[in-house]
Amino acid sequence: GALVKAGVGKKKFDRIVETRVMQGLKEEVGRLHPYVDKTLDLEKEMEVKMRGMSSEQFEGVLHPIFEEDELTLIGCGAVLGLTAGFLQSLAPY
Repeated sequence: GALVKAGVGKKKFDRIVETRVMQGLKEEVGRLHPYVDKTLDLEKEMEVKMRGMSSEQFEGVLHPIFEEDELTLIGCGAVLGLTAGFLQSLAPY
């Protein structure tokens, strides 16, 4: 305790403890996750809540997820559209 802190310094000791605690938590999460899911029955709860949503509410949940990739999707659509248009201009009638 106090002797170890005095030997390595309080900040270094705190970092060592923090590192060990975080390592322990990472190891336990793998076991905890299935237990918590089963105990709280999150999958069923989410299913019930999402089925009860209106279309607008459901869209409100999904929109932020897809918003990140919106520019990528628009860019891909533009490239595909240009390619299709160019290929059609080369095709004989």
